[in-house]
Parts: sequence; C-alpha cells; structure tokens
Amino acid sequence: MRKNVYNIPTEKKEACQNPRLSFEAKEQYRQKDYQSQTPQGPQAPRALMPHFSLRVLPGDEVKIAVPVSKKIAKKAVTRNLIRRRVRPILRELVSNLKPATYMIIAKAGAEKIKGKELKEELVRLIRSIRN
Repeated sequence: MRKNVYNIPTEKKEACQNPRLSFEAKEQYRQKDYQSQTPQGPQAPRALMPHFSLRVLPGDEVKIAVPVSKKIAKKAVTRNLIRRRVRPILRELVSNLKPATYMIIAKAGAEKIKGKELKEELVRLIRSIRN
C-alpha cells in the first residue's frame, strides 16, 4: 500500500507551477520513508475524530502524511479524492504547526465529508494535539 508523505516547509514559498498539484514532487516521501517514521506504541500522541485520526512524532521539520488504506476506500479514485480534499486545508494550517511528523489517517466515511465540515474536523483534530 502506497502512502503519501509531504515535507512542508514552514516558510512561505512561491506556488507550484501546476495548480492541480498541492506539493512539489521533491516534498513527497515514499513508503520506505513513511515506514521508518511510523509511530510505534502508546508514546506517540494521538487524537481521534469521526473521520480522521492524527498521530504525531517529534521531528526537526514539519512533515505531513495522509495515508488512506484500501480497507477504507477500495478504489484509488476515492483514496485520491480524500487526499485532494485534505491537502489544501493542511496547507492553510501548516504555519501553526510545530516541527514534527503528522500522520492524518483517514477512517471509513472520510470521502463523505467535504468543505466546511472537513475543515472544521481537521482544525479540531490538530488543536486537540496542541493542547
């Protein structure tokens, strides 16, 4: 199963040339990088919401992973839809994040929420870990 991990710098930079892409290719990490950063055990802070869960590992830069497993959405189209909806919201929130690896894991039904409802859930999710 392929998971997308994005290295998002905290300082502002010019927009990507292709408006359909949320992050540049060099900011993406592949599965081997993702597996080495997977939080193990209860020591990793976590937060739960109805459609997403969040796990955080300390680090020296902000990295965000949005894994959507085949168990949650069988079709790649649906998994990518969830990622495409989440990424722009995370872009807005990245300036408020402390340096760490954030894994926002999709749960069943994540494809059904969108827009304002999705943004509110992700904001609550990140706020709950900061407190």
